Amino acid sequence: MCFLICNVLKLGIYLQVAALKVFIASQRIPSDMKFFELEMAYKSEDGLQMFLFLIRIFNFVSLKKDSIVRFRIIGVTVKGNEMFAIATIADDYLGVIKRS
Repeated sequence: MCFLICNVLKLGIYLQVAALKVFIASQRIPSDMKFFELEMAYKSEDGLQMFLFLIRIFNFVSLKKDSIVRFRIIGVTVKGNEMFAIATIADDYLGVIKRS
């Protein structure tokens, strides 16, 4: 699934579409991405590999508000008329697909 990020915190990322609220915990974000508080974003920190280094310079790998991410839902809870989901982006083919 692909959703728009609506909030980024050190604890994780929040997404919402209609009645479905999705939370991606920081433990479910790839380990090479670190939280930068001043920018309120997760960014790739691995500067050892040239490809990732260039991506970091041009901000291609950045999880921030209004970016679109592809994720996998792990679990869903329904409470009344609200739906909550826990998801991950720490698998192949998941993560940012469009920058804000």
